[in-house]
Amino acid sequence: LSDKLVEHAAAQPDAEAIVFESVRLCYGELNERVNRLASGLGSLGLRRGDHVALMLANCHEYMEAYYALSKLGMVAVPLNWRLSDKELTYITDHSESVALITDGANAERARDLRAKIDRLTQLIGVKTAAADDLTAYEEIVAAGSPAEPSADGVDASQMMILMYTGGTTGLPKGVMLSHGNLLAAIGAIAASGMDARGARTLFALPLFHIANWQAFLFHALGGSVVMC
Repeated sequence: LSDKLVEHAAAQPDAEAIVFESVRLCYGELNERVNRLASGLGSLGLRRGDHVALMLANCHEYMEAYYALSKLGMVAVPLNWRLSDKELTYITDHSESVALITDGANAERARDLRAKIDRLTQLIGVKTAAADDLTAYEEIVAAGSPAEPSADGVDASQMMILMYTGGTTGLPKGVMLSHGNLLAAIGAIAASGMDARGARTLFALPLFHIANWQAFLFHALGGSVVMC
């Protein structure tokens, strides 16, 4: 999924990629931050195939996390923070997540999940201060290497996102989405001849939802994503 990000970072490094509040990142800057995050996650002991839960509101760091996990061959498990504690505990445990990236608004719920789930060993906080039980996201990015991580062994058939259903008829069910699944959906729209270079999309939907394809589509086509 991250291949297009790498391509645009090389072809148009100064083109705007993400706007979020006062933050503006061009493709070169975005790709470097993604690489630094990927490097930092590896330094925490995370490895290819690991499942990493994401429980935070829309922000540029959310997109960075998706791309970093893609480059590392890890699996993103987006969590709907509007769910009950019982539902979040079930999904985090069932998904076999070993790390969780969260924000200040959800930090205490993340700590509660860690206390209940033995395999959940790493908590990473966006826009939160570092603590004994939580690593600050920006510290990971600052310490990471800007070099491209090795993509050896990562292919389109591998799972990229484990997206849980709403569970309206029972417990939520994990839907396995591969890199190929996501790229096929994006490609089907791109085949219409759409060109997003120099264009923007206003992305107001939650990134924990399957509707996140809109943001990935605009990046695949070289456009800018304005997030709220």
